[in-house]
Amino acid sequence: LLTARLFAAVVGLFQVGVMGWLAWIFSKKDQKAALLTMLLTSLLPFWYFHHRMFLLDGLLTFWLSLFFGCAYLYTQKLSSPKKLAIAELSKMLQQNTVSILLAGIFFGLALLTKIPAILLLPSIGLLSLYKAKSIPQVFIRAVALGISVAIGVALFLSLKIHPAFGQLFRRGSDFLFTWQEVFIQGQWQQTIQNSPTYVFYFVSYLTLPVMMINLVGLFFKKNQARAHLLFWSGVLFLLPIGLMG
Repeated sequence: LLTARLFAAVVGLFQVGVMGWLAWIFSKKDQKAALLTMLLTSLLPFWYFHHRMFLLDGLLTFWLSLFFGCAYLYTQKLSSPKKLAIAELSKMLQQNTVSILLAGIFFGLALLTKIPAILLLPSIGLLSLYKAKSIPQVFIRAVALGISVAIGVALFLSLKIHPAFGQLFRRGSDFLFTWQEVFIQGQWQQTIQNSPTYVFYFVSYLTLPVMMINLVGLFFKKNQARAHLLFWSGVLFLLPIGLMG
């Protein structure tokens, strides 16, 4: 019990650091933003819930946070290519090889921790559109993100050498409805009915002031694009959980 809880707490400690790093890169190296983010992370209820018990959700969040941060860094470095030539695209990808590879490894580790890591992919897709100036730029970003995802999936599929690989997917029905149950049999209506409960959970985990900051930030022109990227990335990650959970 001590080992399990200590492991979860150590993961939480690293998560505080990763949150500071994410705030630092998204705020263009604003140290005050990073310190405030780390302080809030270590004080808000969501951190204590996931890191006082041996829950793998904290470790999953840790790997996904690193994946998201690395993906953000290299997508913002991929400028619009002069022309969609293989040589030009290859050169741009090679300049970001380390970041693309690290993002792939982090995504693979997230999948190895919990398969629901796959639900982050729609949010990652938003990074290809974030402040993009041309269709070629969106394309090169999507290619780079696809390479990272492919690396992560390949790392996960290495488990196929184990004879129990197929059993990984047998417990899904214990936690999730099938898409037929959601859209054909009408389980999505239950999600609508439970929406007030979901909102209550978020207010409890994040506190009302932090929830309001997230919402108010969507309407301020300063850093508005960044606020929308982070907010809708969260929505896209949570939507399938709310619908199918």
